[in-house]
Amino acid sequence: VAVKAANLDACKCLILKLKANVNATNSLGRTPLHDAVAVPGTWSDDESDGGPASIFQLLISAGAPVLAADAAGQTALHVAAASNTTYALAYFLLHTSIDISARDLKGMTALHVAVQCGNIPALKVLEGARPDALDDVDFEGNSVLHLAVQSENNQELVQLLLESQMVNITLKNK
Repeated sequence: VAVKAANLDACKCLILKLKANVNATNSLGRTPLHDAVAVPGTWSDDESDGGPASIFQLLISAGAPVLAADAAGQTALHVAAASNTTYALAYFLLHTSIDISARDLKGMTALHVAVQCGNIPALKVLEGARPDALDDVDFEGNSVLHLAVQSENNQELVQLLLESQMVNITLKNK
């Protein structure tokens, strides 16, 4: 609850003083880190602002499991890709052992999730980290281009993907 409310003081008390388990999961199998990357707000490097980034960093420093998957098979990277928290995406990619190729129960990577949610900033961050991932397909054979074409308000997404030299426009889904 403290993480979802973005209450840094409560999170510090729970984690640092009361030694709350940062590996604990809720009924959806989500850890506090999953919840932290979904918190809206201004994400900045300024730890004194007490915002979502501060809670995220507190959880990471307390040993929150970056590779943990929830009941849908999604890691915190998947959740960050859906939530437009590019700060968390960049931090994961630069400072942790997170698996950018991790797939959820539908075979979707974080890149698939970003495209499905229309999250262009996340798409750019994830594509920059692993350009060849643009042709990864989910369990239904969908590439990120397939998902972009299927989504609403997709013109900018499709254009961005087509401008990439790495996307294979000849892939066929099932």
